[in-house]
Amino acid sequence: MIRLHDPQAARGMARKAHAGVRGWQGCLLALLLAGCASTVDTGGAPGDGDDISTGVGQRMIMPAGATRYELAPNQGFSLPQFLATDAPGFPAHYRPASPFGISICASLVVSEDGAVRDVRLVDAPGCVAASEAPEPLAEAVRSAMASWQFRPAMMCEYADAATRNRSWTGDGCSGPVLAARPVPVTLSWAFTFELRDGQARVTRNPAAAN
Repeated sequence: MIRLHDPQAARGMARKAHAGVRGWQGCLLALLLAGCASTVDTGGAPGDGDDISTGVGQRMIMPAGATRYELAPNQGFSLPQFLATDAPGFPAHYRPASPFGISICASLVVSEDGAVRDVRLVDAPGCVAASEAPEPLAEAVRSAMASWQFRPAMMCEYADAATRNRSWTGDGCSGPVLAARPVPVTLSWAFTFELRDGQARVTRNPAAAN
């Protein structure tokens, strides 16, 4: 899930990403406008997939009932670019009875300068309540996410829709932009920790669909 913290962006976000954008950038976008919570669904995430070394599957999430807003035809929005996003490991000292599986949801804010702040567990469908998450797993999630690095999200404005359609790729503000400004966003993920036969394993979780 992505939530944009930008009251200036009252014209909203893209309901459909540019046709040239692939993967997690090719999904719905939305804004937090003047304190009204909105979100963006994504089709993937850094580290999404099977990685037996991590003991964790992860996916980006979006709560149900998210408010959506549409971009103006001459606007583009570039999601944060992931620079370093190691998944949390399954703590070696924490071994509950097997079989075991639990999903923990957490969020962070990517600031205008790309810095990570406000890492926290959150309540979301399909995840254990934040207050009920086992502390060793919760700490693994918080520690991993606090170390992540990003380039910030960008709002891009072009002279007209034709210029935007020719120039914008979804990867930064490309082409002849009239204005390009970084904006803070909130990103949320679900992490699934699993044990089978006493061994930490990974379950691949699909991104929420729209």
